[in-house]
Amino acid sequence: MLTRPHIEATSGFYSSRIDWDRIRAVGPEITWEAIVQLLQKEAEEVYGWSGIKSDTITYSTKEHTASFTNTLSQKMFERVVAHDSYVKQATVLRTEHEAIEAAKPPPEETKPVLDDNGEPIPPKPKSKRQMREEAEQRKKDTERLRALLEAEHKVECAAIPLTNAFKVFAVRVERDV
Repeated sequence: MLTRPHIEATSGFYSSRIDWDRIRAVGPEITWEAIVQLLQKEAEEVYGWSGIKSDTITYSTKEHTASFTNTLSQKMFERVVAHDSYVKQATVLRTEHEAIEAAKPPPEETKPVLDDNGEPIPPKPKSKRQMREEAEQRKKDTERLRALLEAEHKVECAAIPLTNAFKVFAVRVERDV
């Protein structure tokens, strides 16, 4: 998940490219503690450091690869994980909704039946049972669509504060002295 050789290293910090998409692909199985341990292990293996400052991990974006002005924190990481779970949920709901809509038969087109005078004969009134079933189906369709739209709204709202977090290019880890 980290690449070698590192981009930059001094006695006080190291900067390494990180495969953020691969970390996100692992999903909720990876924790913030696991990421900190990965960065700590890298510092021990390469530089022999005994500790890192997990509260001052910074990152650069793909647009500004040399500017480490954004802080990678547990809260931000948890927001990214939550966003990714919202995306999965919205995708499942969208797929289910589209499958159900595609399976529905097209509405029947009925030509008006004319009487002897050329006047249209009104169709037979629907039974109460049929009207109740149609109303229940419309209610289920509305609830399903509402759940889908709420899930997609959650995705959009969760993505707003994470604009830079989706563009992580490299991390800078400081040595704990």
